[in-house]
Amino acid sequence: MVRNGDHYEVSEQAGAVGRNANASNNTFIQVKQEVKSTSLDTKYLSKLQQLANRITNGKASDDVSK
Repeated sequence: MVRNGDHYEVSEQAGAVGRNANASNNTFIQVKQEVKSTSLDTKYLSKLQQLANRITNGKASDDVSK
């Protein structure tokens, strides 16, 4: 929550907001959404890891596109 003078911006759930605000007997229900797994391109990830390793070892100019 960000407070600017008497202006309040709430980015998450809140029971009471504002000067002298109070809240009681609140019930909040949160719903968890599961992310469906996506198929990962393991060949692409392997090449990406190779490139990261080469950059770390100072060999970024080597061709890993094969």
